[in-house]
Formats: sequence, structure tokens, C-alpha cells
Amino acid sequence: IGNLTYLATYTDLLNGDFLQIGFISIPQYFSQTEINAKLDQFSGTVVQIYLIVMILSVILILIAGRRIAEPLHQLENKMKLMRLDGKNEKVEYKSKDEIGQLVEQYNRTVEELEKNTQLLLASERETTWRTMARQVAHEINNPLTPMKLTLQQLQRTKDINPEQFDKYFVKATQTLIEQINNLSRIAGTFSEIARMPEIKFTAIDIAKKLVSVIHLFKLDEEHIRIIYDGPQSDVIIDCDAEQIVQVFNNILKNATQAFKRGAESKTAKNKTAKGT
Repeated sequence: IGNLTYLATYTDLLNGDFLQIGFISIPQYFSQTEINAKLDQFSGTVVQIYLIVMILSVILILIAGRRIAEPLHQLENKMKLMRLDGKNEKVEYKSKDEIGQLVEQYNRTVEELEKNTQLLLASERETTWRTMARQVAHEINNPLTPMKLTLQQLQRTKDINPEQFDKYFVKATQTLIEQINNLSRIAGTFSEIARMPEIKFTAIDIAKKLVSVIHLFKLDEEHIRIIYDGPQSDVIIDCDAEQIVQVFNNILKNATQAFKRGAESKTAKNKTAKGT
């Protein structure tokens, strides 16, 4: 009407027999201010509803994400603490989803790792025992032959030169007692705790020990000239008496063996040259 915009609603006009006899028009006049207020109120209500929905969605996402991430964090921490030589703990997760499959695979890996670790440790122990047994056998075997020859020399001295027997007997028995004590200590320690003897530092005349060992090996290696150029005694150091004797035994044994291999190799080359 003119510049005025209004709303109208229409409905049927019926008589008592429910026959249509016309139409009824009902106009409604709203001001623009009232319409804008209604729209603002409606928009505010919608915004509040969406805001509440968004907040609830974020909370649900955080809760769901935490529940999903918790087993992953456990897996991460367990993997950081995983050790080959330790007891690795499993992860508890009861769901059968993708994460549950990952956790189950991790737990199976832990079981297999533990079994393989036990096998590896058993193999290492066996290897260690074998190495130790060879070492002990080597330490015991080194002085045995010289000791045997010393006893044989005692027998020959008694038969051939009885006057020198007492002097040689004192020197030889002292050397033999030192070697026997050393062998007993190695064997006893090996049988008790399966490790090399503990070091016991005392003041030792190292020159006297060395001369004693050289004298023992001279009897064993008569075809090899062993020369000691140094003091016979009064060289005192702090060391383990048994182990220093063991060191001297090993050095002389290795040296004589190397000399024999060198001589054999030289002989073989000479024979080859002559044959050519």
C-alpha cells in the first residue's frame, strides 16, 4: 500500500455445511525495527547453539584423542626403555582396533626378544666358559713341562753329581713350590668362582722371580739359548706374586714357541730351495 510493505495471510471461509463461501484476508503490519530485532535475536540464538556444539565437539575430540594416543604413548615409552639384557614390560590394551593390533604385535615382539635374549646369554655363557677353560688350561700347561724336566734333572744330579745335589735341590724345590702354588691358586679360583684370581699387591723381588722362571725354562728348552742380562735380585716392586710369575711363564713360553716355528719355517724353505 503505497510504500508500506505488509504481510497477509488468507484462509477459506466456510458455512455451517462446510461449503466455501469466500476467503478471509488477515493483514499483519511489522515495523522494520521489530523485524531486525527478531532476526538479531534468532541469529544470536543460532550462534550460541553452534558455539555450544563446537565446544562439546572439541571436548569430545580431546577425550577421544587422548584415549587413542594413550596406548601410543605407552608404546613409545616402552620402546625407549627396551633393552636386550633386561625385562621388557608389555602394554595393556584390550580393544581389538588397529591400535590393539599394533600393541599385540609389540607384545609378541617383546616375548620373542626375551626368548632370543635368553638363548644369546646362554650362548655367551657357554662361549665364556670355553674361553676361560682354554685360558686356565693354557696357564696350567705352560709350567708343567719345565717342572717335569726339573724333577728329572734332580734325579740325574743325584745319580751323576751327588755333591751338588743338595744345592740344586734347594733351588729347584723353591722354584717348583712357587709354580705349584700358582697352579693351585688358578685351579682353585676357577673351580670356586670361575674367574681369574684377584690381585693382591705385595712387595716382590721381581728380578729373583724372573731368574727362577728362566732357570726352569732353561731345563725345558735345552736347544734354545736363554740369556738373562740383569740383576739377580733386589729389584722390589708392588705386584701380585703369583700373577707376575704367570706373566713370565707366558712370555717365555710364547717366545720359545715362536722361535721353534721360525726355525721350522726356515728349515722348510731350505729344503724347498735344495729340491728346486
